[in-house]
Amino acid sequence: MLNNLKIRSKLILLVGSLILFILAVGAIGEQAFTTGRAALSTIFEDRVVPLRDLKVIADMYAVNVVDTAHKARSGALTRDEALKNIQKARETVKQRWQAYLATYLVDKERALVEDIKPRLITADLAVDRLVQLLQSGRDADLVDFVATKLYPAIDPVSDKLSSLIDLQIEVAEESTVSTVAHFETSRHRIIGLIVASVLLGLLASWWVIRSITQPIAQVCNAISRMALGDLSVTVVDTGYRDEPGQMLRATAEIAQTLRAVSHDLGELIEAARAGTLSVRADPARHKGEFAKLISGANALLGTLAEPLHEVAAVMAKLAAGDVRGRMTGEYAGELRALKGNVNRSLDVLVSMLDAISAYASALAEGNLAHTIDSSFQGEFAAMKLNLNKAVTQLRNVLVEVRQATVQVSVSAGETTAAAVEVSRHASGQMTTLVDISGAIEQTASAIGEIASHADRARVLARQAVESAQGGQTTLSALGTAVNGIAEKNARITQISELIASVADKTYVLALNAGLEAARAGEHGGGFGLIAHKISALAEEVAGATREIRALVQEATTAVGSGVSTASEARTSMGQIVHMSQQSGDTIQSIAASIEEQSAMMQLLKDRVVRLQTVAQTTASASEEISATMQSLTAMAQHLNAETNRIRTA
Repeated sequence: MLNNLKIRSKLILLVGSLILFILAVGAIGEQAFTTGRAALSTIFEDRVVPLRDLKVIADMYAVNVVDTAHKARSGALTRDEALKNIQKARETVKQRWQAYLATYLVDKERALVEDIKPRLITADLAVDRLVQLLQSGRDADLVDFVATKLYPAIDPVSDKLSSLIDLQIEVAEESTVSTVAHFETSRHRIIGLIVASVLLGLLASWWVIRSITQPIAQVCNAISRMALGDLSVTVVDTGYRDEPGQMLRATAEIAQTLRAVSHDLGELIEAARAGTLSVRADPARHKGEFAKLISGANALLGTLAEPLHEVAAVMAKLAAGDVRGRMTGEYAGELRALKGNVNRSLDVLVSMLDAISAYASALAEGNLAHTIDSSFQGEFAAMKLNLNKAVTQLRNVLVEVRQATVQVSVSAGETTAAAVEVSRHASGQMTTLVDISGAIEQTASAIGEIASHADRARVLARQAVESAQGGQTTLSALGTAVNGIAEKNARITQISELIASVADKTYVLALNAGLEAARAGEHGGGFGLIAHKISALAEEVAGATREIRALVQEATTAVGSGVSTASEARTSMGQIVHMSQQSGDTIQSIAASIEEQSAMMQLLKDRVVRLQTVAQTTASASEEISATMQSLTAMAQHLNAETNRIRTA
């Protein structure tokens, strides 16, 4: 039941209990203070003051009466002074005695008072007698009265006054002891009440504080965890109807509300992360500011989705080839900046595409002197630079290709002329070889005639010498012609190597142009096609050059063989001349060596046949070289015509 009390009721109960204990302590203290004050008042008024009065009365009798009487008897005081002192004593005693009798008298004290009253009467009579004696001036009677009667009348009063004084002290002591005892009792009661109130206060405070702090600690822990983002907190409802219980239930409701809000916001965030900006949370599931928060989140998604949808629409147009689409919505803040950036980006892109379109149109028209001059930034600037560098390099390649084609055309013309010259020399060689062949046949016929007609040996020897000399001269001419063919073949080889070098360089330049065209992407397609054609022409030139080199090598080999054969034939003819010259002197040896000469003629005939074959091969190779060079010249002229269509300046 106490746990259901409100904090105010608990505090009122706690404070009320403490107040009751304080009131009890105050009442006991007040009683003790009142009793003590009454006791002190009684001691002062009924004991101290009477003690003073009794002391004064005793002193009046002792000093103002007895001592004055002795001084008056001795002459130390005058009679008037003595009477004055006595009168003062009588008035003071009377006043003080009446005041004493007005105080509270204990029973023992009343008995002493009753006992002292007759003695006071006796004393007063003695004082009256003393006054009479002083007034009468009878010194002898005064002396006798003072010596014998005054002291016995006063002394009993003094004794009883002393007893009363002692009694005052005794009664005061008893009152003090009683008061102290009562004070100690009150003090013990107060201490007991204080201890009890402290214990009760501590117990009640512990109970009140515990009933408040435990739920508050649970609430603080839950709120701290929720402040750190942990919404999985569980708040245990004690079921109490006090403020901490209400606070626990309110905290649980807050946690549940925050979890619901977090769940809805999480779904919105996950949907936004997934790219679905059309998802909305239901504000009706929440109340107050949380409903406003969810509505604000929905509005925020709508605000963000609108420019994104417009950007998507613009990008869709851009993907469809429509680069004129722009964002037209009204936005604020960074969304306005987004709109401006998108539109500016599209403007820059359109400008870049226009520049590339003009660039491509110029390339399609064969104008390599056109460059992109507009100002761009970032990757656009790099693209502009790469395109300008590509067209510059392609222009340089075309210039070099054009120069190479001119060189190829010239070299092909020279090669064609050299091939014609080689063919002409080969034809001359064939004629010479036919002559040599006829001379050899004639020599063979002469040797036969020498064999059959020994008598005609000298004549025939002379004819043989002459024929041998003619054959030697012919062989010398043949050697010279063959050497000329060899030199022409060497020249053809040099020209072929030059053509091969030009073809290789053209092929490399075409490859570079193809690479640059590939870097330029779609806009370098025209360059790639031209570079491919140039590369194909270069490969054809290189193939033709390799064929020419192979033919020239075969011709050179054949010519070398012909030179060797002609040299051998010339040596043989020299021997024939030498032998023919000796035939006149050594006609006898002709018959013996006729068989050897016949064999040598057969060998010479075979060598001449080989020379004819070489000459025929050389002529054929020359004709093929000439045809190849004419084809190469036609290719070079076609390539030159293709490159001339492209403007490079």
